[in-house]
Amino acid sequence: MVSQVIDSMRERAEIFVGEIECQKKAIQLLNEFSIPGGLLPLDNIVEIGIVRSEGFIWLRQKRKKDHYFEQISRSVSFSAEITAFIEPRRMKKVTGVKAKELLLWIGVSEMLVDNSNSGNIQFKTHTGISRSFPKAEIFVGELECQKKAIQLLNEFSIPVGLLPLDNIVEIGIVRSEGFIWLRQKKKKDHYFEQISRSVSFAAEVTAFIEPRRMKKVTGVKAKELLLWIGVSEMLVDNSNSGNIQFKTHTGISRSFPLSAFAEIYVGETECQKRAIQLLEEFNIPRGLLPLDNIVEIGLVPSEGFIWLRQKKKKDHYFEQIGRSVSFAAEVTAFIEPRRMRKVTGVKAKELLLWIGVSEMLVDNSNSGNIQFKTHTGISRSFPVSAFCQKRAIRLLEEFSIPRGLLPLDNIVEIGLVPSEGFIWLRQKKKKDHYFEQIGRSVSFAAEVTAFIEPRRMKKVTGVKAKELLLWIGVSEMLVDDSNSGNIQFRTHTGISRSFPVSAFVN
Repeated sequence: MVSQVIDSMRERAEIFVGEIECQKKAIQLLNEFSIPGGLLPLDNIVEIGIVRSEGFIWLRQKRKKDHYFEQISRSVSFSAEITAFIEPRRMKKVTGVKAKELLLWIGVSEMLVDNSNSGNIQFKTHTGISRSFPKAEIFVGELECQKKAIQLLNEFSIPVGLLPLDNIVEIGIVRSEGFIWLRQKKKKDHYFEQISRSVSFAAEVTAFIEPRRMKKVTGVKAKELLLWIGVSEMLVDNSNSGNIQFKTHTGISRSFPLSAFAEIYVGETECQKRAIQLLEEFNIPRGLLPLDNIVEIGLVPSEGFIWLRQKKKKDHYFEQIGRSVSFAAEVTAFIEPRRMRKVTGVKAKELLLWIGVSEMLVDNSNSGNIQFKTHTGISRSFPVSAFCQKRAIRLLEEFSIPRGLLPLDNIVEIGLVPSEGFIWLRQKKKKDHYFEQIGRSVSFAAEVTAFIEPRRMKKVTGVKAKELLLWIGVSEMLVDDSNSGNIQFRTHTGISRSFPVSAFVN
């Protein structure tokens, strides 16, 4: 009977199929009509449809699903086909949903979100029974859950590294009671090196959350000697000690530094410096991320989870690869050597579409490429040098130095310490170049360093020029401040030569 009703509506309906597409659309619809996401199953849908003119919706699951809601102590059964008429804050004439009262399964006919400040949702059955329960905000899907978990922990001033973030499939909060829960794909055991402790997170973790505190925790155990002991409370000290206190059900209490769970840096200069350090530490080109607009950067060392916050969203066009990339105000990822995975907040433009980037992988071979993967399965490879060349050009222009002085088509890393004016660049390999305009051969080592200032590079290493049959190290390059239009080269042996700047323009 239900199938016949759905079939009769198909011609007028918007229809979506596929688990990921359906999950996404279901969340959009529930949000559009101000209905909590947790009211319907979202991880098992294979088809969803809506006839907007009548407000009729349906969803099909792979199979029937029974679920126990701990917060309201009720079991709810969702059949393989569910239908309803939807309007703001209300679903009526519901079919395919039953709730258990005592020993009976009773069909739910209506779900109504109170328009008051009570924060409740009301359920009505075909038999006239009515029940009200606290309304929950529920989020599903790994990326969505990860983002919400970070927001909640930040909102309540709790270190991000306290909870697992790369394995969550559902997170919910009942704000009226401060009750939160998270569900993972499976139980996760983790060793925190900074505090020398193993912690076990069950597939389901719950707690009551308030500023700087999580109490009545379930699903978390810490290892003391040979015993796993349940953690009941986590409390961030309100003093300047910078510690977090853990209490167990047995009365044991331990304090550890907050830095063991997350390193957080604020301020543009400090953030830029730390971002560069992190990218270098993990062998990732610094040109991959925006570095001139960051106001906060954080790292959870135990999980390799990083985030950065910018003043505002930033769109950038990479000329060398012919692509526009958009960086949201908040970017997150899990970082490991030569790889950033589960990326959020980064989109690349393919034709007219903005597509989310999910992974960035620096090839471990000699190809010198970096691979980008999207959530849709698209994969693209580009030379690492494309992300270094532009930075090198900008630096030379900033200091009024001809761009032709340095090799630009072979760079895999470039770095600058602004406070000292120290720069370096690394190439795939040593490069020898003959400058026809000055009749000289110049050799650039795989690593070149210098101290840079306006119109001058001094204490240069890694650059040699050929005089007769000898290669002589260049120590300084100085652009004349006069109208001569010359650039002067000095060597470690005291030799000095001047050539026209025009010889090095390109």
